Amino acid sequence: MKYHVVFTRNMYRCMHFSDDWEVDENGVEAYWEDVAQDARYEPSPEVARHRKKYEHIEDGFNRRWKEIVNFGRWITADESRVAGWYKSGITIGPEPKPIRTGATIHSICVTHGDLATFKLQCRVYGGKHDEDLNVTHPSNTASTQKWVNLYNEMLHDFKDKGMCVTLDSAYSGDILFQIARDVWSINMVGTCQSDRSGGGALGKDEKKSMKIGSYESIMYQHRVKNLVYAMWADNSIVKTLSNFHSPEVLTAGTGVSRRRRVDGVREQDKTQVPCPEQQKDYSETFHLIDKGNGKESKYDMGGQSKGHNWAPKLCMRYFNFGLGNAHTMYAALVKQHTPDRRVQKMAECLCSLTHSLLQRGQPMRKRAAEHPNNVRDLTNVYDFGCGRKTRTDAKGDIAAVAPAGVAGAAAPAQRERQLRTKQKRHPWRVHQSTAGVNRGHYAWGSCPSLKTPGVKRPRSARTHMHCEECSAAKGRPVFLCNEIRKGEAARCHFMYHTKYHKKKYDD
Repeated sequence: MKYHVVFTRNMYRCMHFSDDWEVDENGVEAYWEDVAQDARYEPSPEVARHRKKYEHIEDGFNRRWKEIVNFGRWITADESRVAGWYKSGITIGPEPKPIRTGATIHSICVTHGDLATFKLQCRVYGGKHDEDLNVTHPSNTASTQKWVNLYNEMLHDFKDKGMCVTLDSAYSGDILFQIARDVWSINMVGTCQSDRSGGGALGKDEKKSMKIGSYESIMYQHRVKNLVYAMWADNSIVKTLSNFHSPEVLTAGTGVSRRRRVDGVREQDKTQVPCPEQQKDYSETFHLIDKGNGKESKYDMGGQSKGHNWAPKLCMRYFNFGLGNAHTMYAALVKQHTPDRRVQKMAECLCSLTHSLLQRGQPMRKRAAEHPNNVRDLTNVYDFGCGRKTRTDAKGDIAAVAPAGVAGAAAPAQRERQLRTKQKRHPWRVHQSTAGVNRGHYAWGSCPSLKTPGVKRPRSARTHMHCEECSAAKGRPVFLCNEIRKGEAARCHFMYHTKYHKKKYDD
């Protein structure tokens, strides 16, 4: 397990999630003032049902992180998944890209500059019963458009500012792009399915004639609206929709770089290829938000906990968003003010933060942090060396003296420690004969099979039985027969231990 994952799980201990505080363990209502120091937060009645438990965290994140940066003109929007082990109404994402397990978080991040991947706005999708999205705006649409309602909320602080937003095919459509251009004054570009471009099966026949890898382009422009639909023959037919680009194809010197396929083999170096202008803007911007989502999902609670519902998991993801934003800002400040200093990775910063959080607060330890003396060997007495106290009526204590120059006696092997733990629970487990998967030759030189008359090369037989304690002590299987062979009992296990370990059985 990676060390930053261990630190992340330790960080969970610094957080306490409680959404059932109103009733105590006896079924009696508990008052907030008796169990908490902060003022109780009451969600407004207009809040969607799935957001009541974490609405203040989501709104606080969207408000505070946006106020401290200048995010520029370009922003990128995408969705990410919070892992979960059970299904609920919140787990099913909307068409055409539903998420069947986990919860869907829609996010917007900075696109260009040192603050790329910096999260600006996030919102959790609440399923088909999301009250904020199941509404109709008569001034915009004649029916319920969930994507329009979603971005009407998420882009509220970016309206009328001439922003450029990059989307993928999950959101793009002619209805959203027209409203963004005419009502919100926002430019949008992104991949789009042909049946959501506004032209029906637009370009369906032309798409069949396009050759993959030829980098040819076919573009359509709306007669009335500022919509341009383009198809580009890359490794697949890439379809994009834009509400602010012109139907212009960039030449090979001003387009994008690709590793072309020549005779079925991909070239080693990239080559400039022609492409639509809107395709270039999409290719240079959209991939950055995926990097940010991947960086934050590494430290997610996700499916690690089956004892928490969605509220703690989502709160932890917003905490991870904050960590990602803080690390992005830290890297930008180091690059600007101390360029000669090494920028620590996200995992290193997370470990330092976890250590700092765990050291805060009042100390809980009442006794000094010390370890018991490790030169005392209690293997054959009452216990196996755990604890620092010794019974006053203990008899037969054996004190082991550490060798000169050595701080303490050597630790036993792992298998021997496991056996001692089993013997602690089951004292009868002493030199027991146990069957193993592999077979081996008898380890005892006085095995009866070695004295068989008339054998040219005496050799012990093979068996699955071995002594559990002797094998743990020697670090290898000690095979001793304890079975019926040719109608007779082979008792090598008993004879071996009677000869060499008889003192173990004395009263």
